[in-house]
Amino acid sequence: MKEPAPEKKLEIEGFSPRFSGITALDLYYRISTGSVREIESPADIVELSSMFDPIEFPGEERIDALVPASNASGKNYAIRILDAAESGPGRTLWKPLVFFYIPEKRKFIDPAGMYPIIRKKEILSSAHVQMYPPPAESWWYFAADAALLAARYQWEIDASLLELPDFSRRPVSLGRIEQRLLLVRLLESAAPERGFQILMNTGFIKEHWPLLYSMKGVSQDKDFHPEGDVWDHTMEMFRHMKGPDSDIAMGILVHDCGKAYASRQNRNEFDRHAQIGSERAVVFLRGLGFSVEFIQRVKYLVGNHMLTAHIPDIPASSIREILDNQLFPKLLEVYRCDISSTYRDPEGYYRACEYFRKYKRHRKNPYRDSLGRVGAEKPHLRARG
Repeated sequence: MKEPAPEKKLEIEGFSPRFSGITALDLYYRISTGSVREIESPADIVELSSMFDPIEFPGEERIDALVPASNASGKNYAIRILDAAESGPGRTLWKPLVFFYIPEKRKFIDPAGMYPIIRKKEILSSAHVQMYPPPAESWWYFAADAALLAARYQWEIDASLLELPDFSRRPVSLGRIEQRLLLVRLLESAAPERGFQILMNTGFIKEHWPLLYSMKGVSQDKDFHPEGDVWDHTMEMFRHMKGPDSDIAMGILVHDCGKAYASRQNRNEFDRHAQIGSERAVVFLRGLGFSVEFIQRVKYLVGNHMLTAHIPDIPASSIREILDNQLFPKLLEVYRCDISSTYRDPEGYYRACEYFRKYKRHRKNPYRDSLGRVGAEKPHLRARG
């Protein structure tokens, strides 16, 4: 018998769950909630422990408990424990996020009276913030919520709300799990670049993700990258994605992160930046608690992203391990976004796709090489005699 989803378990046990914030808006706009769901319930730590295994209690500002994606639903559930009488605004300053969905009743709750704004998706101004300017300690959370509103729903936000204030005290940084789930949600959004740009402009990325901040201001040859520096190039790549895919999106986000740490060798301005970037990406993702499997997928995409432009000229026997990897089609997609962002002709991408198509067709034929040529013995079959 299939185990019920966490919200159903809470409902069965009488703990009245409600989806909140971004999850409630996802459900309202009828878009995928992705791999993260926010849920609120009066169940306490002891009661949650008895219902869910595995479960974590990170003690972060907005996450009292986390049911990781290993549960039956395959989603991460960020749980906030409510007081029995609590029904109010939760922990966000943005009024449109003071929005809930009760799965048991299939009903939306709008205590902040934001339904007209949510329905029309009006430009967000100071009138749509519970407290403006936001308290110093809340600034990073304020910025993170704004980034999600922009990335997931392409919501326009008055730029003056996002100007970095001069704080007399340091804002509270997001916890490790909060950062990871924020990153995942941005990568699963329809327009990740809009969210990441807000995080860059508000100082969030400089504070939380130095590896990503290092890409800002790294200039590139205008003949190859007229779109701008490494950060601008990365943001432009997101605009060419066909749809949300966390592997491809993360591969795009960190594919050139090694350029800030690479040095020039002869005519190569960023020598070995793909290899350097893959190593730094591993450290970055490991620090945020991403799974080993996800980290290895991203490492493959980053470490090999320079290869795709040259594979038609490389013997398949020397890169068979790369070609046979199930992620190779995603590597091609990163390449397509890469060249599209630089306004180059897509011919190189189509050549690589054709090469791969022929390789797949002929790789098991002992009488043809990987490109279908007759009479070329395959080295990996030679020992079979």
